[in-house]
Parts: sequence; structure tokens; C-alpha cells
Amino acid sequence: MVRRLPASTGRVFAVKIEEGEDVHKTLSGLAEAEDLGFAMVVGIGGMAEATVAYYSPEEATYYTVDVRPPDGRVIEVASLAGNILKTSEGYNVHLHVTLGTSPRESVAGHLVRGVAKPFMEVFIVEIVSGQGAPGTSVFDHREGFKASYKSLSQ
Repeated sequence: MVRRLPASTGRVFAVKIEEGEDVHKTLSGLAEAEDLGFAMVVGIGGMAEATVAYYSPEEATYYTVDVRPPDGRVIEVASLAGNILKTSEGYNVHLHVTLGTSPRESVAGHLVRGVAKPFMEVFIVEIVSGQGAPGTSVFDHREGFKASYKSLSQ
């Protein structure tokens, strides 16, 4: 489905997520403080640990993998992309990542949890229209969506 949105960019936020901060909590806190309705998210940086998920439509379940580099090294965030949508239940921060765990290994998927190390640099671009948050009509499937998660190690 494609919908042309009668929208334009609004405010742009440059966010430094400090070491030890949770990525989702930081971004949803900013969204709430700034009363964002709908926004795009892009970023780079590093993480101490992350949980990445892969969706199984047949089972309606996300399978998770914990990512922790050996010897306390930094997980390189080569790409962070997603969006923030205000729902009736609060802010839904939906992020995908490509993570480098060593020069020859990477992991990509849905970011369930991430902790910054030493920091992350993130841009949030608000999308606005004269009729409220345009993303709410396009992504209405996110309203009331409850995800189920299982560890791949189980």
C-alpha cells in the first residue's frame, strides 16, 4: 500500500545517546517531551549490548538474539533506521540495525534493546501535516500491536 502524505518535515533533532543509556527509552522520552506525532529516525554509533529480533509470520513471533562482543569491545552500529509513532498507548519506537561485532561478522534485524557505548548519534526528523501525524493513517497496524518474543537459544 502506498499513500501520498500531505506532509512536510517539521523539527529536526540531533541526539547524542550517552554511554549506558537505553536507545528506546531515550528516543521515546524525547518523543514524549517534544510531543512528536510521527518521525523518521537514522543513526550511527556504538553499543555495549543489543538484542536483535527476526519475525516469523507463521508463528506471529519474533525470535531474539543477544549480541555481546567479546572482551568488552564496542558493537559498531553501521546503520540504525526506523520511525517513531504516537499511538493511543504511548510512543512506539520501531528500529532496525546493522551491527558489526568484529571486522568479519555482522548482525542485522529488528532492534529490541540496545545500550549505547561509548555513544550514539541519532537524527530524528519530524513529519507533519495540517491533519495531525500522517504516519498514524499509514501505519495503523501498529495501533494495539503486541509482539511475542522467544530466544533463538531456547
